[in-house]
Amino acid sequence: MVYGFHRPPPLDVVISWSETHDIIIPAKFHKEWLFLYKGSRVNISYTIRSAGSLPLSLAVAQGIESLGEWVEDPSYPNTSLSWNIIYGNDEIQQEVPKASNYYVAVGNFNSKEVQIQLKFSVKALVYDTSRAYYRCSFGDHMCALELYFLEDIVAVLSSPARNEETLNSIW
Repeated sequence: MVYGFHRPPPLDVVISWSETHDIIIPAKFHKEWLFLYKGSRVNISYTIRSAGSLPLSLAVAQGIESLGEWVEDPSYPNTSLSWNIIYGNDEIQQEVPKASNYYVAVGNFNSKEVQIQLKFSVKALVYDTSRAYYRCSFGDHMCALELYFLEDIVAVLSSPARNEETLNSIW
């Protein structure tokens, strides 16, 4: 959906969701997930299922550059918002301080593949679109939000709700 406003809408609607990932991370490899919400709180629960495995690295990185720096040198924690050596099972909480792209990444920098279960529980703030003067769904047609010279117009683009079909999609 596209929503049009004459001024920025408040970022004050709370939504929550959880997603669970059972994955195998190959040796010397990593996997990342993208979260985009200012004011979010992410609870990351993990269980490393491979018996006798060596610790993994879990990082929350702000921006693709920070993620890239972490991938290049996962032993240097100053390139990420949060950096943890993980083993067994536990949970980590992280607040998202400002609008940006945030990545949760798990790195297996060992010589054997590792199986891990991750559960993300997210509480996020989204824009209140109830007072939009313009609404258009991309479902059946194109949308056209008119812009006027010297007039403030704010647009909010919303993505589909997160569900099993959209978990691996990037919007």
